[in-house]
Amino acid sequence: MYKDTLNINIGCGHKAATDWKNFDSSPTLLLEKIPILSKLFKINENTFPKNVLFGDITKKILCEPNAAENIYCSHTLEHMSREEMIIALNNIFIMLKPGGTFRVVVPSLESKIKKYHKNNDADLFMDSLHMGEKFKKILLMKLDQYLEIANINGCMMT
Repeated sequence: MYKDTLNINIGCGHKAATDWKNFDSSPTLLLEKIPILSKLFKINENTFPKNVLFGDITKKILCEPNAAENIYCSHTLEHMSREEMIIALNNIFIMLKPGGTFRVVVPSLESKIKKYHKNNDADLFMDSLHMGEKFKKILLMKLDQYLEIANINGCMMT
């Protein structure tokens, strides 16, 4: 990457890339940034790399508008509510330069639905999505509706 290129990694966790601005919104990261607290409390076995900044894409943009050449977001959006996801995506596209690249990685919902269809374990399905409790009932209702429609129409999930 070119030195003058602004590359942003959102939700990096403990995997911080060099030559990128790495952000995470973990409360643990905030605690680790406070010297006295990080010495008193050891929360995780691994600490965040020094080049990880605290930033919550659902609260504000993480750079100037139209400044980022590349934005990468891996296994982050699936942990957000629908409303938070809309805000995050809007903020990402505000930050992105015209012609810039946004690369997003999320789990395959299709494979998780197939596993649910085979074992019918709703708790395991919801745990695999890493979604909050408030969304479980809604998503399970939609999934059951989908499977019912598929069965009525003679579709088979394999």
